[in-house]
Amino acid sequence: ACHMAYHPSLLPAASWSDLMAGLDAHFGENAWIDAGDAAEIEAWLTAHAAETVDTAPARLFVRTDPAAPATLTETPAWERLHDDLPDGLFARAPIFTRANCAACHADAATGRFSPFAIEIPKETPK
Repeated sequence: ACHMAYHPSLLPAASWSDLMAGLDAHFGENAWIDAGDAAEIEAWLTAHAAETVDTAPARLFVRTDPAAPATLTETPAWERLHDDLPDGLFARAPIFTRANCAACHADAATGRFSPFAIEIPKETPK
């Protein structure tokens, strides 16, 4: 996998639908799955999308413009929340990419992103 499975509350339903409709060209990769599985996953994602959850991150990300690319790390909310972090931080081990939320956010899988659950890991030797 190229990135962690994002919590569905981090994007609005329209963004999840757009992502699922374009799995054959998912950010330069072919992530195609059969139509039945895709429909089931899309239904779950949209049922638990940002509009349906009352958490601080969901309230921020629900405002994502559906016409904009659904790259979570390029949304105005994500950029504003991370603008004080140097670009090099995201390239180093063990983070490696902006898409690796779980590297710093212990509760990323829950979608909560509490400020008390943030720990920026020390760089690991190569």
